[in-house]
Amino acid sequence: MKQSITVLFCSISLLFGSQLPSFAQSNSCRNAVINVRTTIQNRRNIVVNFEVRDVRERWRAFPSGRLAHLVVKLGGYPFHPRQFEWADDILNSPQMLNSLSHQIISNCGDVSAVTYAKYRTGLSRTFGIVNGSVRQFQCIDPGNVLRWGQHMCSV
Repeated sequence: MKQSITVLFCSISLLFGSQLPSFAQSNSCRNAVINVRTTIQNRRNIVVNFEVRDVRERWRAFPSGRLAHLVVKLGGYPFHPRQFEWADDILNSPQMLNSLSHQIISNCGDVSAVTYAKYRTGLSRTFGIVNGSVRQFQCIDPGNVLRWGQHMCSV
């Protein structure tokens, strides 16, 4: 049992570096984050990295008490020539992304939105809590003011 706890902690530390973000402190949240990475990598052997942002950087109104915006970066180093194709495959799976987002948001009480972003392209999809359930955000053109439930089509 002690060995599995150590392995879990090391795995989470690798996801986020040496310090975990505040939302990833609970076991259920850690497990959800690990499951998201595993699910994506099992579908396509692609590099998956995470970044935590303050939801207030992008939106003015958001679900109360949920200040974390998790960005799941698809692709990166080590570079594989097919990683952009694989990232497209993931981004073109809105049902899977909605399910993964629901896992994160349901188990990580500080997270209100999850963005899946294709490495170095600006292409992304965002999911978050809208009217009490997890839904894909509406894509709007750059230059507009974002309202909760919307995201820029490309960043």
